[in-house]
Amino acid sequence: MARDRRGAIVVLGAFMAPLLVGALYYVVSVANVLMQREGLQHDADAAAFTAAVVDARGMNAIAVINVLMSAVMGVVLPMRALQPAYAEIASRGCHHHCPCAIVADAARASAELNGRATMVEQQARDLLAALSDAQDAIAREAPHLGAEAATRMAARHPAFLPVTPRVDTYSPSLGPEGCRLGLPVEQDEFGRACRQAKPYVDAIAYRIANDTLHTIGACQSGLEALGIASRSLASPDNLAICRENAQPPCSVGGGSGPHPKKVFHEAKNGNDYMQIWSSLQGKPFDAHRSGVEVASYDTKGSDPMQELNTSFAQAEIYFDCDGSFGSSSCNGNEHAMWTTRWTARLRRVHKPEISFENDAFVKNTITDADHWNAARTALLTKRREPGTDGPAKSEASRTLLGAEEGPLQ
Repeated sequence: MARDRRGAIVVLGAFMAPLLVGALYYVVSVANVLMQREGLQHDADAAAFTAAVVDARGMNAIAVINVLMSAVMGVVLPMRALQPAYAEIASRGCHHHCPCAIVADAARASAELNGRATMVEQQARDLLAALSDAQDAIAREAPHLGAEAATRMAARHPAFLPVTPRVDTYSPSLGPEGCRLGLPVEQDEFGRACRQAKPYVDAIAYRIANDTLHTIGACQSGLEALGIASRSLASPDNLAICRENAQPPCSVGGGSGPHPKKVFHEAKNGNDYMQIWSSLQGKPFDAHRSGVEVASYDTKGSDPMQELNTSFAQAEIYFDCDGSFGSSSCNGNEHAMWTTRWTARLRRVHKPEISFENDAFVKNTITDADHWNAARTALLTKRREPGTDGPAKSEASRTLLGAEEGPLQ
């Protein structure tokens, strides 16, 4: 009987069962917290990237409108160049049949072209003004639409968020600065729209002379008028319509009226004017903390700082090109706002150097390493404090409370 150990496993099981149940609660609750942290970070990344995508689309939309402006000038410029050309031919004297037919044809074409040009230029001015206003509206509103889109994107994944999720978005584009209304663009000189139309004006001038005025043929004035007009079309930005109010209204001594847009003079790929920061609060950890407390045998934990239940991310817009931003293959000739190659990407969080609306939170909290190091130190200090029911009761507890690193870091 002294060596009979039957039933001893029951004693061991009586102790192990509560231990395993507590360990299960502890591991599951800690895993849930880790999943919440990871999910919250994914939401912050998605929010920042969504806002950047909307801004990039706004930049591409402004670039498309720039191209439309040059298309409008591609019609107006040939008319402006052909008007004096036909008038010059019509003013000549003649003594023979064919030269007189050319002069008469030029006089007819000049009268018809003057009437058409007056109507087209008025419509062009109205259209250019509308396009310029659309660019201003996009530059001003796209960043705010991006911030709203970021909140909607986060709300699509509510598992780790409060009942009413809110994404705080920070960017220089959310406020104006000088000639910049919002997005990193400003008014360009009007002559650039004329220069962008140069590759197409000769072909359009020929179509006007041939298809509209019907002056191409024997004893007709079209070919000679095109030859005269080509001298003006070789440098279209020297035409009077391109010199009128050539400088943007926002510049010193600038003009008025519509102007195309260029990249803001202080902005370039990678700098602060292209950046967007997002900050997102998660739902409280209370449900997960209760599981840990089950394993702690009625020892109650303290509420974690809600500030630490935060995820943040940074994204940026950039012009997709080869070489540095100022190179000829990129924006060296102000090319960036004439093609739709603006896109978005996530990037590592870094502290901005410029000032903008609500930048204090970005500089002093989101991107401040000292702030988060202090928060980490406070957590480690809190972990070393005794529980609410007295000092640590075992050597294992004292070792855990004194540890510098570990799974609870």
